[in-house]
Amino acid sequence: MGGNVEIQIGAKLDQGDIDKALAVLTRQLNNLGQAIAQQNRVKFNPIDKSTLTDLQKVTAQFESLKKISGGLSQRLKATGQGGAGFFDIDWTKMYDDAGVRARQMRKAFEYVSAGTGAGFYSPAAPGGGGARPPSPPPPLPQPSPGTAWGRRVASSGLRAMGPAGGVADEALSAGLSGGAMAGLAGLAGGLLALGIGKAIGAVKEKIGAAQNDLIGYDTLKRTLGDVNVSFDALQRSLHAASDGIDVTYQEAQKLGTEFAKISGSNDAKSLAEEVLNGGGFGRSFGVDPGQSNAFFAQMRQSGVTHSPDDSRRLALDIGEAIAKSGAFAKADEMMQAVASYTAQQTRMGLTPGNATGFAGALTGLVGSHTPGLDPAGAANLLSRVNSSFAAGGNAGEAGQNYLYMTLGKQRGLNPIAARMLMEQGAFGTGAGTFGAGSLFQRWAQQNGVAVPGAVGSSETNLDSTLKSLRQNYANPWLRLDAMSNMFGINHNQAMALDAINPQQLGGLQRALSASGVDLSKMSSTGISALAQIASGGRGVLNSQTKDLWGQLSPDEAKRLDAAGKGGDEELRKALLELTAKHGQESTEGERTRKSIQDMDKNFMDAAGKMVGSLNDMRDVMLAVFGRRGMRTAADAHKAVIEGQRQDVADRYNERMKKAQASGSMSVDEYGRTLPGQEATMKAAQAEMNAAKAERDKALREIEAGDTPASSGQGANSAALPAWASQSASFPGASPAVAGRGPRNLRNNNPGNIEYGPLALSLGATGSDGRFAIFPDQKTGSAALDALLQRYGKQGLNTTAGIIGKWAPPSENNTSSYAASVAKALGVGVNDKLDLSDPAVRAKLGAEIARFEGAASAFTHPLPAGGSSRAGQSGSQDFNFTHEVVLRDTKGQQVAPASVVSTRVGAPTAFGSAN
Repeated sequence: MGGNVEIQIGAKLDQGDIDKALAVLTRQLNNLGQAIAQQNRVKFNPIDKSTLTDLQKVTAQFESLKKISGGLSQRLKATGQGGAGFFDIDWTKMYDDAGVRARQMRKAFEYVSAGTGAGFYSPAAPGGGGARPPSPPPPLPQPSPGTAWGRRVASSGLRAMGPAGGVADEALSAGLSGGAMAGLAGLAGGLLALGIGKAIGAVKEKIGAAQNDLIGYDTLKRTLGDVNVSFDALQRSLHAASDGIDVTYQEAQKLGTEFAKISGSNDAKSLAEEVLNGGGFGRSFGVDPGQSNAFFAQMRQSGVTHSPDDSRRLALDIGEAIAKSGAFAKADEMMQAVASYTAQQTRMGLTPGNATGFAGALTGLVGSHTPGLDPAGAANLLSRVNSSFAAGGNAGEAGQNYLYMTLGKQRGLNPIAARMLMEQGAFGTGAGTFGAGSLFQRWAQQNGVAVPGAVGSSETNLDSTLKSLRQNYANPWLRLDAMSNMFGINHNQAMALDAINPQQLGGLQRALSASGVDLSKMSSTGISALAQIASGGRGVLNSQTKDLWGQLSPDEAKRLDAAGKGGDEELRKALLELTAKHGQESTEGERTRKSIQDMDKNFMDAAGKMVGSLNDMRDVMLAVFGRRGMRTAADAHKAVIEGQRQDVADRYNERMKKAQASGSMSVDEYGRTLPGQEATMKAAQAEMNAAKAERDKALREIEAGDTPASSGQGANSAALPAWASQSASFPGASPAVAGRGPRNLRNNNPGNIEYGPLALSLGATGSDGRFAIFPDQKTGSAALDALLQRYGKQGLNTTAGIIGKWAPPSENNTSSYAASVAKALGVGVNDKLDLSDPAVRAKLGAEIARFEGAASAFTHPLPAGGSSRAGQSGSQDFNFTHEVVLRDTKGQQVAPASVVSTRVGAPTAFGSAN
């Protein structure tokens, strides 16, 4: 289909022939309508004159009726009228019963003539009383938007335009009172007067772009793996992201495609959030959104980030680095320096490069404003230092021995482990080299090797070595020479390293957390301002107050005013929270860009709706949309869910439409099945029930966090086999469970703990895109148990409180979850639980695992050895009660039953002491 729609009438057709055809159609409609009205004892509303659109509509709608109504099509063929036109049908051959024939003729006529202005209505009884006329037959599905539909669209659109639109809507209503054609003519004139005619022309010009948009999302869907990727959710979420960073739909699609290709990620659900974060960061610092988007995609590829939350935290650190160094005009060079280091180091060390550590050192050097230490110069210096560490020092055997002593001996590493640490370069750490998720940890597990104690160290190799050199060389000149030799740099460069300390990043994250800011709801376009607020003085705070003031609500302005009077830190906290919500200062340039983009996208939205119904363009009279407001990652995620639900609704509506059309010709006006149509009606009802069951199941899957699988429309109503509901394995999943069973069982993560620093500290080795993957069931179960113990120590000891934190209402039916768990435990949702008791945690953990997927995913880790009571450390105790009955050889009881009750410790391995 081409990019433009041409409607050519007068240039290629003889107008006289058209007029004759329309006159015949008018006469046929009115004659047949009058005959049907008499047979059904109703009145007929004729049309004065048909249009070319009416001619096309009647023909198309008759063909549509034959396709969706199996009963009508079969009767036409059975009576030898399969090729007859609608006005040529001999209805006496179709139905023997006169009453049935009249009703079926009326149904068919109303369907075929919909939108032409012809129709029936019931006459009032004489004198206002008398017998009540028959109820009209159940309506058939409307084949296409008609005059009434168009009227509703027009009214809604015109009213949305404000006072002028309201006047136009009232004028249109008055015009319609004189007949459908008069109303349409009045509408056309009114639209021209309002300048809407030009807008509709602009919509027409966007049809080609809208088609390319759809094709592009089809390509992106395949790029992301196709299966389990919702086309509608993908398009909706990236369209929403485009609003947050003020780019066109085409640009947002390009950003999404580039992120997927560079990062290698096929996580369709988080793609819009990543684009929103990366593009918004660029907007914040005046960098092209494509460049900043590519930077965060590279960080994902290198394993520095694994999720949108990781990307948002990294964005805050890089933003803080730019602000502290003062390199706002060179923000793109700062990002390029970090990206180059990370890519090189990750490929060399096979462990994610320490991007934050490098950025901190880069910030210190650039922020010193030393000539030659601009971002490119500072990055070059740090690159040489990094390479020298990876090579074991640049001072020969003496230098290597010094590094072995500094990095190995002090951390208790053997020579090989110390060399592995050096290979991670200047910014390598013990935690990054040997910790959770590292290549070493996988290798160590496979070979039974103990993890070195250095796994707990977050100090960089460069920091450790500089500290050691300062301790061992009291003479500054000798220390400078040693640095020069060790790192393979000149003495001036060594002096810069010795004099300039790296900046510690992460302060902005902590400040936002202290202000109660939810990062998923943070406007990424405000990161530059946030970084300056976090470390700036009163002058910076006052300036940001002025910039933000015009965007605040009265309540927000009042609160900020009170904070400003209370002191710097109170003002800083309020500004952080409000800037995270509103983003950067709104300038006239920003508003101009946004208004241009919004207008373009509104035209694209309208054109997109026309792509599927170009033959009904006359009915699409107006499409006016309101202001666009989605700007945050939470909004983008919401758009994903809405898109998934829309997919389900579309499939359901299509199946229901076909089923209803199939059964509509099998009943009379009272809903009674006609003779001989029982099988057709039964099949239609079964199909409607199957469609509803499929819809309900799919919606439940969405609520549970899984995307419903795609299916052909109406092709198969059988229930999906259980095996088909199992997801594919993910990188890092345990081979023992990969690809089998519920998600918490596959991941050895009975509680579906989200991946992040907490999960890593509990032994996680990877992520499936959102939830952590643990190396075995024992580790995952211990993680769940540890969190429950932590809750108890924090005073979170009721089922309602625990489940409320575990599964927040924002994405779960928390009350139902809590009630189910409490019932299984035999307690009320607000009853206090003793989480110091292992037995309580064991039962609670099993119920959480059951609700999260499979109770079998959780095996309570029994402490080894010793005796204890509830609340004490050590092994768990068990109560055993047994009834002993003595019987003689004939089976007769010879003594009263004796009840033996005892309490024993946890079972131990065979042969171990107890």
